Amino acid sequence: MNSKKAKGESVNELNILEKIMESISEPYPMPSDYLYTVSETAKILRMNPNAVYDLIKKNLLSATRLGRIKVRKKEIEKFMERIDGKDLSDLDNVKELKL
Repeated sequence: MNSKKAKGESVNELNILEKIMESISEPYPMPSDYLYTVSETAKILRMNPNAVYDLIKKNLLSATRLGRIKVRKKEIEKFMERIDGKDLSDLDNVKELKL
């Protein structure tokens, strides 16, 4: 009788340990739209990918190299806030938009 109880307890302990190990080994789930490639960023901003590279080179848009160059969603959002009402036709001379 004691051996049945001991076996039942050890099985239960194993199940608990398995659940703990599964929760530890699973990486933090990142949103699928957290990082964008230059091409994806260009589509979002409705511009040519070369223009996105220019924005990155001029430090107007922050990016990271993870294999290929990637842009964080938050960086795109910050960029959009910063350039609101600006004329970016000359990236060396960004000025207020005049109509």
